[in-house]
Amino acid sequence: MFSVEMQYMVIRYMFNDLGDEAANVGIVAAMDNPFRVFYRTLDDPGKKSRRDARVNRRLVEAFALRARTVIDDYSVKATGPESRSLLLEHLQELSVGRVRLSMPRTVLTNDPDAEFEILFDQWVAPRLEVQAPRQSGRKDPYGKLRRQASRALVSSFKEGFQPSLKKQPFAVDYEVQGTSSHRAVFDLAIFTGANGGRTELLFHHLLVLPESEDTYTQAEALCWRWSDVRTDRRALTAVLYKHSKEYEDVPEARSLLSKESVIVINLAELPAMAKTLSKQVTMF
Repeated sequence: MFSVEMQYMVIRYMFNDLGDEAANVGIVAAMDNPFRVFYRTLDDPGKKSRRDARVNRRLVEAFALRARTVIDDYSVKATGPESRSLLLEHLQELSVGRVRLSMPRTVLTNDPDAEFEILFDQWVAPRLEVQAPRQSGRKDPYGKLRRQASRALVSSFKEGFQPSLKKQPFAVDYEVQGTSSHRAVFDLAIFTGANGGRTELLFHHLLVLPESEDTYTQAEALCWRWSDVRTDRRALTAVLYKHSKEYEDVPEARSLLSKESVIVINLAELPAMAKTLSKQVTMF
């Protein structure tokens, strides 16, 4: 016969609100008689990142700090049989933005400590051997928008580049081998110099989305890809693609990219930049 009733909630990082796509980054549980709270998050939430979207570690850490404050407060003040329920209700109120809590679930056990470890392993701990194939087959919620952005980037570049791209060393959907086992693909690459002195000028879109946090996540993902392929003979330009003219500018994303030595321009600025480059490109 089980002697303890424990309730738990999973801490989830939302990749996509509409699609309910999320990564489990932590778990919290509580019990009465005596009142105890169990709480644990991943040491590195970034392990749950997808190829196309990274987990924003800042947001997870900020949530963890708020949750820990609530838990510590209730651990001191808990006096009645409703302490567990009140704590979980209060924690659920922290579920805003990217980091949210699941609805409470109940489990019966005779060993709360061991049960909590099992719950963490089942719900949160990364499964690397399973995670890799799932990533490759997961649908990208922004896939269609990315294709539109990529086509718009190439078309806009062609407007300003003279002579024709057909007569110059260039590549569309240019694939680059990184220092890790990953290969990154960029919308457009222009090659300058000759033989051993060749330089690669890479261009890739950055989606500007309705929520600034979503755009920042896109910028983080691009920075991660860029850090893996970056060399002294490569340069990257991020081209902001706004699906709607009403979307505001994204200073935080611009700042993040600038710190990684990534040039940031708007799509409307690309033809002028291409025109300038066309005068600098040297055939090889």
